[in-house]
Amino acid sequence: MKISNLVATFLFVGVFASSGLAVESNQEVIYNNKCAECHGLTAEGNPVKKGPALNHKSIGDLQITILDLQGELSINGDSSGDHYKMEHNIKSFAKEGYIIKPLEMSKFLYYSFNPEAARH
Repeated sequence: MKISNLVATFLFVGVFASSGLAVESNQEVIYNNKCAECHGLTAEGNPVKKGPALNHKSIGDLQITILDLQGELSINGDSSGDHYKMEHNIKSFAKEGYIIKPLEMSKFLYYSFNPEAARH
């Protein structure tokens, strides 16, 4: 992570802490509160909400996807449709005090829901 992004993250968290807005960084809580509705209780996906399944992805793939949606990478190049909506959602979650940590969230999803995790 770039130093400027790291500084921005600390400032962001500090603003929430000093403003009285709760900061939530437990990735399981964030998933259950903000993600499960569209991605499913076991990350199986929800076609009605257009939330893709996440329970078959590797930690690396999940982390890259989250970083891309947070704007830390520019691999998708899609500025419309479902990708754009998810970018917007992640920014909204951050404004609400939900801090998604890409590696931690990726590990939570993988070890909680991916059948491959049991083999490792």
